[in-house]
Amino acid sequence: MGKSKEVTFPDIALLGDNPAEMVRLLKARFGEVVGDGPILVVTGPKATQAFADAYARLIRQEWSENLAITILKDPPSLSGVVELEQAIVKEDLPPRLVIYVGSQTVADSAKALVRRLRDRYKDQTIIFGGVITGLSGDGIFSSTASLRDDDGIPMSENTVAPNFILGDKPTLLRSPFEMKSSGIGDILSKISSLWDYQYSCSVLNKYHDNFAADLAHAAFESLLRAKVTNKLFLHKLDSIETLFRATQLCGLSMQLTGSSETASGSEHVGEKWLQEFIIRLNKRNGIRLDTPKHGAALTPMTIITLYLQGQSEKAEEVKEIARNVGLPCTARELGVSGTVLQMCLALGFGFRCPRYVTYLLGEGPFPDSKDVLQERVTVLEQVEFKVLLDAIRQSMIDSEVSSKDEFGELDAAPFNAMQALCRAVMVKLEKELEEKVGKVAAARVCREFANVILRDYYWINE
Repeated sequence: MGKSKEVTFPDIALLGDNPAEMVRLLKARFGEVVGDGPILVVTGPKATQAFADAYARLIRQEWSENLAITILKDPPSLSGVVELEQAIVKEDLPPRLVIYVGSQTVADSAKALVRRLRDRYKDQTIIFGGVITGLSGDGIFSSTASLRDDDGIPMSENTVAPNFILGDKPTLLRSPFEMKSSGIGDILSKISSLWDYQYSCSVLNKYHDNFAADLAHAAFESLLRAKVTNKLFLHKLDSIETLFRATQLCGLSMQLTGSSETASGSEHVGEKWLQEFIIRLNKRNGIRLDTPKHGAALTPMTIITLYLQGQSEKAEEVKEIARNVGLPCTARELGVSGTVLQMCLALGFGFRCPRYVTYLLGEGPFPDSKDVLQERVTVLEQVEFKVLLDAIRQSMIDSEVSSKDEFGELDAAPFNAMQALCRAVMVKLEKELEEKVGKVAAARVCREFANVILRDYYWINE
């Protein structure tokens, strides 16, 4: 039997076209709980401020004058969340209702803030939700958040799920095109993540939550059935409704499993390291390579992973939809070489389930039942690790994500960025393993990782 998870089914999940009516609906549902307590509206430092101001005016007119607006510092930075938390604690007047106005980055910061406030003020009910201004990713309804540390490096954190999500249809329809297309890329990635979820449960003898998997499956199927034949799809209200419901399904799926397993597999591991590589490259290079939206960076990774999994037909479906809405399908379209994408996926080896990798390398026992609940494996672990680079390279060529001539030595700036990334991954992996299998075994595992996975390159020793 599976372990029972705490799931927050939103009291309100609504797309409307009358903001005043949406505010009145919030008051009708949560007014008694919130009472006269403070209401905090949280938003980002850019375009979302205008929307936040508009909704704050409506809340004051329709509900309460006891309201404050806070502009988050560099969402989704962790330091910005901590700074706001400290300011609230200093005043010792915690909000009874927190509403964020914005898209995924603002949502992640707000979720992290509310988690901290609820942990601190356990005797007080704090209602939380958002008025979304964009649909760029699937995390809106989930209880996890993707934050960034002081160096801008992505990190995941368990937070809270929303009690409500509202969206104004015209606002969402007019949101930036790349934001909407990113949402499509993120939803389509569930095709490969679900394969990894099933594989992980099988290998680690974990409970497979069929209902959670069905929710994620329904999310990507809604896009496959939507006849996304050109960019005009994202200029129609139907697309907004499809994306909104799909993100809701994915969020609830992640809550049911207590992790992002059903919605985040090999493709997300590769995308994480790609984003970190680009951040490091920009800092070292002195010029700026655009950081792609989450769903855009995911798309080539999803295509490669589907080929690794034997789901080439699904990969071609993903590619067709991606082409139709302008999502990148190749390494070059992302602005990086094939070698970079190959290495970013290879670096995912062992990161999701270090104890299982330690077992594979003969340095530790098979993870027992209480360990595997927090760990997972991916198709990257299914491939014999001594030929993993070759398998990834071949899948990239077969799927036409990269051509044969795109694999080779990197120029100085990309080389230095990849070297720094590899070292950072090794440090994280070794630290994670030291607590579980001991310092000596952890060092041996990481040395084997460097010697075998990175055998064709000299990222570590140069």
